[in-house]
Amino acid sequence: MKPKNFLIFLSLLMIAVSGCTTSQKTSNGTGQTESEGSQTNTKDDFGCFSSCKHFPEGSPRQMCEDWKAGKQVKWPDCSYMSEFPACFKLCEFEKKNENPNQTTTFIDPNSPQFQPNAGFDSFVISLKEVPPACITDSEDQRAQLVYARPQDASDRYDEMAPKMRKWIAQGNSIINDEAKRFNVNANLKMACEGDKLTVLNAVLSTASSKKANVDILTAELRSKGFKDDKVKYIVWYDGKVTEPDGSPGSKAEAWLNEWPDGTSFGKPQDDRPTVDNIFNKGGDFSFTYQLFEEDFVQIAMLHEYTHTMGFLQSSAPHHNGVDGHCNDSKPVGQGGQDMNCGFNPRRGNSNPVFGDACPGYGFRYDCGNDDYFNPKPEPGSYLATHWNLGLPMNKFIKFGK
Repeated sequence: MKPKNFLIFLSLLMIAVSGCTTSQKTSNGTGQTESEGSQTNTKDDFGCFSSCKHFPEGSPRQMCEDWKAGKQVKWPDCSYMSEFPACFKLCEFEKKNENPNQTTTFIDPNSPQFQPNAGFDSFVISLKEVPPACITDSEDQRAQLVYARPQDASDRYDEMAPKMRKWIAQGNSIINDEAKRFNVNANLKMACEGDKLTVLNAVLSTASSKKANVDILTAELRSKGFKDDKVKYIVWYDGKVTEPDGSPGSKAEAWLNEWPDGTSFGKPQDDRPTVDNIFNKGGDFSFTYQLFEEDFVQIAMLHEYTHTMGFLQSSAPHHNGVDGHCNDSKPVGQGGQDMNCGFNPRRGNSNPVFGDACPGYGFRYDCGNDDYFNPKPEPGSYLATHWNLGLPMNKFIKFGK
C-alpha cells in the first residue's frame, strides 16, 4: 500500500519535527505497553517524532500517538521520506521490526472512514477551482501543461490530463484569492485550444523507470522542441527521479533556461521591476513527479512554477538566505499559510527559523505581501521598487478588475 495523500502531508509536517530528538516509551516486546508489563523499555524515534501536537487532529496525529503508545504503525515505502533523514531512519527501523499481528494503520484521506477536521479540511481537499486565463495567441507569454513519461511506463495520459487541468485550476485559485484582497483579478496565463487547457503528451526515450533526473528530462524535452522563449512548461512526470548516485531524488523542482550570471536559487538573480526582466522569458520548466499524485500536488505544482516566475529574489526582505524560499511564515502544515515559505534540507539548511506571519490553516500567496506578490504595493516599498509577481510587469499572469 502506498498512501500518497497522507504521506505527502506527513512529509511536509516532518520538516518541523525532524530536528528534535526524543526517546519514547513503548511496548516491552510482548504486545503490552509499559503500563501493562513489568518491564520499561525506551524506544528511540531518531528525532522524527517530537510532539504529536505538531500534527493536526485526524489520522496524522493518530499515527503519532499510536507510535508513542507502543502500537506498531504500518509504514509505507520509506523512500517517500528520503528528504527527512530522521524519519527515513525510523521508517526503515520500524519496517525491519514490524509485527504483523499488532498493527494500527492510518486512514487514507480518500477512504470513507476518514473524517477531516477543520484544520486538515482547509488544505487542498477543499481547494476550489478557478479557471486560468486561456491564451491561444502564440505570440503571448503563457504556461503549457505537459504530461511526460519514461518509455518503459504505461501511458496514463487520458487519466492524468484531466487531473492536471484540475490541479492548475486549484493552484490558480490561490493566486486569484490573494489578488482579490486588493480588489484585483489575477489568473495564470495558460495555453489553450478554444477554452480548454491543452496538455501535451511526451514520451521520453532517454528516461526509464530506473533512470531519470532533471537534466535528462529537460535535455530531451528541449530536443523535442519544448524551448519556446514565450512559454514556461509545467510538467507532470509519470515516474520517479534519482540523484546521480542512484539515491532517491526530489518530488518536485524547477529548471531555468537562463540563470543570471550562472548562479542558482538563493543567489542574486534579476530583481529589476521592468518588463525586460529575465523571468518574463520562457523556456523554463517546473516539474512535479509521480510521488505527488493526489493531495498537495496542486501546491507543489504552483510552488515550482512560481520559482520560474522569479520567486524568490535574494534581495527580498524575508529570503531565507539559502535556497530561494521565504521565512516570515511557517510552512504550510506547520502552522503557517504561505505556500512558498520553507526550506530544502538538501541544501544544508537543517535548522531553519520561521516567523509567525499569517498563522493557521489555509493557503496564502505571500504572507504580508512584501516579498514577491502585491498588486498594489506602497510607494517606495520593496515590491514597488523590485520585481513583483503581482504587477502587470509579470507577463505570465493576466491582471484585471
